Amino acid sequence: MTVSELIAALEEMPATAEVRLATQPSWPIQSRITENLAVADDRSAVYIGEAAQVYNQPYVPSDIAAALWGE
Repeated sequence: MTVSELIAALEEMPATAEVRLATQPSWPIQSRITENLAVADDRSAVYIGEAAQVYNQPYVPSDIAAALWGE
């Protein structure tokens, strides 16, 4: 996914929704993302960092996991 593709996808989402990172498809965990982004020296990649896990609801809801990973 490119930056422009990510922007286009995010434009379809509610502007006030919190952005979370879903990882580990076999045991899906959700985390917040860092507020800072980083770009590679050659500008070929942008990195979004994982911040704190969402402790009050650590696992990605099953319908979201299915939408993300087709499970």
